[in-house]
Amino acid sequence: MRTPHPGLRGKLMLGGAAVVVAALLMALAIFRSAQAELESQAFESLNAIRESKATQIESTLDEIRGEVAAIAANRVTGEAINDFTEAFVALSPSKIETKAAEERVEEYYETQFLPRLATVAGAPAPKLPPFFPTSDAAVQLQDSYLASNPFPVGSKDVLETSDDVPAYDPIHLLNHETFRAIQKSSGFYDVFLIDNDGNIIYSVFKEIDFATNLLTGPHSASGLSKAFRAAKENPGKVTTEDFDAYQPSYNDQAAFFATTVSLGSEEIGVVAIQAPVDEINDVMTSDQRWEEVGLGESGETYLVADDFTMRNDSRFLVEDRSSYFAALVADPEVSFDVVKSIDGFDSSIGLQPILTEGARAALEGSDGEAVFQDYRDVSVLSSYRPLAVEGVNWAIMSEIDEAEAFGAVSELRNRTLVMILIGGAVLMFGMFVFSGRLARPLRELGESAEELSRYDFTSDEPYVSEDLTRVARRQDEIGELALAFQGMSGELSTSVRETLDAVEAREAFETELNIANDIQRSMLPLTFPEFPDHTEFAIHARLVPAAEVGGDFYEFGFVDEDRFFFCVGDVSGKGVP
Repeated sequence: MRTPHPGLRGKLMLGGAAVVVAALLMALAIFRSAQAELESQAFESLNAIRESKATQIESTLDEIRGEVAAIAANRVTGEAINDFTEAFVALSPSKIETKAAEERVEEYYETQFLPRLATVAGAPAPKLPPFFPTSDAAVQLQDSYLASNPFPVGSKDVLETSDDVPAYDPIHLLNHETFRAIQKSSGFYDVFLIDNDGNIIYSVFKEIDFATNLLTGPHSASGLSKAFRAAKENPGKVTTEDFDAYQPSYNDQAAFFATTVSLGSEEIGVVAIQAPVDEINDVMTSDQRWEEVGLGESGETYLVADDFTMRNDSRFLVEDRSSYFAALVADPEVSFDVVKSIDGFDSSIGLQPILTEGARAALEGSDGEAVFQDYRDVSVLSSYRPLAVEGVNWAIMSEIDEAEAFGAVSELRNRTLVMILIGGAVLMFGMFVFSGRLARPLRELGESAEELSRYDFTSDEPYVSEDLTRVARRQDEIGELALAFQGMSGELSTSVRETLDAVEAREAFETELNIANDIQRSMLPLTFPEFPDHTEFAIHARLVPAAEVGGDFYEFGFVDEDRFFFCVGDVSGKGVP
């Protein structure tokens, strides 16, 4: 039994499939090489952007520290703290004045501050007592410069003097424009002068921390209080308190820099500034010009602190709030309160959790680059390292979505694969059609050969095949093969006929020879013993022709009763003639 095997069409189709598979494998190898090259280039770009931003932010924070040190070293600051301290101590309002001031301050808190705080926090208004100032001096100053200040919230700094506090107003009038100019020129959110006892004896913007005590008052646990304590513990050194929610600024994120101030050899207080969130944010977001700095449509740089929260706004919060919040809500590690706060403040600073492997590595002191899921659970190429900033443990991340980083090669890959698949389908269809056209004449040629093997060439009719004649008309090698096959069949018919004719001639010749042999033998005596009655002699003869018919003859017999003869004749030539 013959083993089944694929025919010519099957072999051609398998060959075509092998070509398509080889093309696909080659294309995939090329794309992997291209992807590796793109990844290398993407990381080089991210590293460059990361280093640029790291240098900028480190420089910005160093500049802030330098400016705070310069403010503290300025004699004007020392004299202002000295004068404000004396004025603050000299405050001694009467009970009647204090009661009226308390009522106005309480009204301000309940109608202005607490409702606004509740709106931002997205929760019911908190109770008043935890916020209310604890000293009469604080109540009087907050009444004059906050509650009774005719300018709206956000513009309280416009008031130069209240004309209600004789001991304090002249000092404020003398120094306010100086420190307000420092605040504006430096881009600080606020500037604070604090006496050695922790009383905020002056601030530019006059929020509810103004005139309160940072050691015992309602904001004794705030970032500003921590910065003050750290400065007192490290005289002459600029200390930093990282971003955190700051109630006087309606729970907005605030960071503080502080240092001690001396007048002569005497340490008389502390100067502190509330860090410019916008300046840091603008540096890290490139003023929201991400594409212009080479971060494409999905790249961003951001800071992460050791509490694993962001220190600038997320690009995706700025550009695509709906998608950003959808990802935020879907993250099981982000609480509903955090989502509400980000929405309420319209900021991710100090709120957006960053729990990625890159952030963890950078905050542990490592720098590197890797591909991992970011805080949106999107695969990104990330370049990270710790920042060299005194007083805070920050890391900088420079990232771009993997899909965008490899977008060009992915698009090329997809297009090429589609083209290969389409080309492969066309090739396979062409091979199918071509193999059919190629296999059909070969099949017809095979069928003709099979017919030829069964053909009776003894017939008078020559072998004729319409299929073979049709194939022989082809102008290619198969046609030539069919012509040769056709010629062979004709020659085979001729050869068979010639062979048959020769056989017939030989049979006729042999018949004649047999007849001649019979004639020859009929001429000779063939009965032995011929003379059985004569015992005195015996005679026997045998004729074996060397060819079909011999030329030899013999004869014997009695001449008379006493004489017997025999003779042998060798006739020249062969045969009966």
